[in-house]
Formats: sequence, structure tokens, C-alpha cells
Amino acid sequence: MIAFEFMPDNLAVFEQNLALNPDLAQRITIARNPVWSVSDADLFISGTGPGTTVSPEPKAPGAKAVKTLTIDDMVTRTGTARIDFIKMDIEGAEMHALEGACQSIQRFKPKLAICVYHDLSDFWTVPQLIASLAPEYTFYFGHYTAHAEESVVFATPRKA
Repeated sequence: MIAFEFMPDNLAVFEQNLALNPDLAQRITIARNPVWSVSDADLFISGTGPGTTVSPEPKAPGAKAVKTLTIDDMVTRTGTARIDFIKMDIEGAEMHALEGACQSIQRFKPKLAICVYHDLSDFWTVPQLIASLAPEYTFYFGHYTAHAEESVVFATPRKA
């Protein structure tokens, strides 16, 4: 499994959890980059804690820059032989990340769970992009919390 995480506080918790679960830790690789539409671009961190975002331009003085990585490039760099599932709740960067995963979605046709509540247009642009890459996907919509957010588009490839 490959998990994308770049926030120092989240990485510390992630690493503590892996240390407590050594059997699981052997199966998890952490990509310490924000997932994006292109690799090796600078993005700038805005905020701390839940709701932290990245953007191509610094939104505050002293904003920290981080290098991006696409899912497609991660597959190439690591020699990943298959992807079964992609889950994204990345604070509004979902479309950017999906654009950087086009080849992987077409090649592997993984099950997808993509949050769409950060931007109203994601409710239709996310399924449209996925369907344009692999028309054999079936889409489902889910909302599983008591909060107004957390809406998710699920996509599963139909069996041939």
C-alpha cells in the first residue's frame, strides 16, 4: 500500500502507528508528497490541522513549499504492478490528483472513493473525468456522516 502524506504532524502520527504495528508497517510505503496533476512542482502549505490545503502560490508569508508527485509517476518510479483502490479526501485537490492518475485509472481500473464536497463542481466533474478515462465504471454516491460534508463518489468497474 502506498499512502500520500506530507504534513509533518500527520507524518509523526502515521509513523507512531506504523511503529506500533510492525506487521502492517512492512506493507505500507509513505509517499511524502502531496498528490497532484504534475510531479516535482512546488506547492505551498496553508493552514494547520484539519482542512490544511496546498496551492501553487503562497497564501501567507513564510509558507512552506512541498514537491508534488502524481500517482502515475509513483507507479512508474516504484514499479507498482497493480492498483486495486484509490481513496481521496485531500481538501479540494481531488481533481488535480485525478488528472495525475489518468494512466493508472485507465490501466488498472481500481475501485475509487473520491470526496466531492470541497468544491460544488466536483459533484459532476469527478464522475465525468473518470467516465472519460474508463467508460466501464459504475458510479454511486454516498454520504455517511451527520455533518453537512463528507460526500463521496464511488466508482467501480463493471465486470466484463
